[in-house]
Amino acid sequence: MHLASIRLALNGFLPQLEEDHWNQKTVRYEREGLDRDFAQITTYLVEDLKFKP
Repeated sequence: MHLASIRLALNGFLPQLEEDHWNQKTVRYEREGLDRDFAQITTYLVEDLKFKP
């Protein structure tokens, strides 16, 4: 009976864990994309300033 209670609890909790996991992956992906875009923009601006007095 105790094992059945644990299984029931896990079955109820796993969807929330999975949702949290994918939310964290989404945030990480978006943050990395923004960091990459920021680096590209700032590099472009620095390089552009080198050629314009």
